[in-house]
Amino acid sequence: MRYPTVLLDPPWAFKVYSDATGHGRSAERHYSTMTLDALKAMPIPALMADDCAVFMWATWPTLPQALELGAAWGLTYKTCAFNWVKMCRLQTDKPFTGMGYWTRSNSEPCLLFTKGHPKRQSKAVSQIVLEWTDDWFGLETETLATPLQAHSQKPNAIYSRIEALVAGPYCELFARRPWAGWDVYGNEIDGLDIADAISESEA
Repeated sequence: MRYPTVLLDPPWAFKVYSDATGHGRSAERHYSTMTLDALKAMPIPALMADDCAVFMWATWPTLPQALELGAAWGLTYKTCAFNWVKMCRLQTDKPFTGMGYWTRSNSEPCLLFTKGHPKRQSKAVSQIVLEWTDDWFGLETETLATPLQAHSQKPNAIYSRIEALVAGPYCELFARRPWAGWDVYGNEIDGLDIADAISESEA
């Protein structure tokens, strides 16, 4: 199946300060990562419809790689779709303070790429939500502020925002959990390498 809307959270590999394990604060402590060349070689473009909106999570240090990956897949970069401002788990009104090489890190961008000419359904979806509850997603403001959850787990509000912005069917790649109304691929869900899972779905 080819999807008009694709969301993905690539397992970026990038150098961090190491501890005794050799990983330090790196993502490798939590899941397997992939090089940029390995990501480029994946059959992900085969899942994209001729007119497709692609939402790609990145981090500020991996921003150049994300832009390069989108270009390698034949996509056009448009804008930052969402900027996730991370809040503390216990004090949900207090911004989380990360480490960072220069400034103390917090937010995480989700970039918007397009293939062809996908259509926007709503003009009300903005980049950031300043206020958050379990059942309200604040589509009229500009920042997405949600409590920090498990490592790399993204806020639930992303799904409803994407559904408001563009039409489905919807597909999430490198997913870590199922989501109603979405086809999801990720080895934490089915135990399969994502390339193998994609191949099985096309068989």
